[in-house]
Formats: sequence, C-alpha cells, structure tokens
Amino acid sequence: MKRWGLRIFSGLMGALFSLATAALARGLHLTPAFPAPAGEDDFSFRFTFFGLAVLPSFAALGVWIGWAAFSGRYRLTPAVVGTVLGTGVAFAAQRFFATTIEAMRTSRASNTAFVVVFVAWIALAGLGATLGGRQRGSS
Repeated sequence: MKRWGLRIFSGLMGALFSLATAALARGLHLTPAFPAPAGEDDFSFRFTFFGLAVLPSFAALGVWIGWAAFSGRYRLTPAVVGTVLGTGVAFAAQRFFATTIEAMRTSRASNTAFVVVFVAWIALAGLGATLGGRQRGSS
C-alpha cells in the first residue's frame, strides 16, 4: 500500500510540475504566443491536447521517476533535476523559434507547432530524467 501511495504522489507531482511550469512560463512570457486564427476552436484544441497528452505524460513520468527511485533503479534527485533541465532546453528552443511561431497565419500551422513544441517538451523532460537518474556504474 505504501508503494502505491508513493506512485500516486509521484504522479501528482509530475502533473503539478507540468501545470506550474506552463503557467509560470506563460506568465513570464518565456513561451511564444501561438496565433489563434480560429479563435475558440484553436483554444479548445490546445486545451484538450494539454489535458489529454501533456498532463498524463508528466504524471506518467512522475510515477516512473518515483517507482524507479524507490526501487533502487534510479536516483531521485538527479532524475528530477534532469527533468527540469530538459524542460529548460525545451523552453529555450521555444524562445529560439518564437518569431517563426508568432508569424504563423493559419490555424493548422499554429496548432501543429503547438503539438510539436509540447511533444518536444515531454520528450526532453523524459530524456533528462532518464540520463540524470541513471545509477553510475550500471550498464
């Protein structure tokens, strides 16, 4: 029962991390403003994608980090730091492409860029967790 509690807690921390990071980055204008030519339809698509892809991915990443760390396969703190560093790389890439993203004129192009940016965020955070949390000396 204790292990399930740790998994649930880790998953909630992963989902909370994605929500807090996205809100903070948006509030500090660290992310580009994705154009929304279709208005509410674009917002609905992006909200749904975030809720059905990004949140569950970070929750799963949190569960995996917690499970791996508490089973002795990975180190917790470096895995979390790797996740944060992977997130930093993803947001740096967003800033690099901000001018291109903000100049997009069609809803399809803007929403595609949104999906690519957030999938890259998930992938880089997962890569950071994987590389950061590895036990040294293990093969």
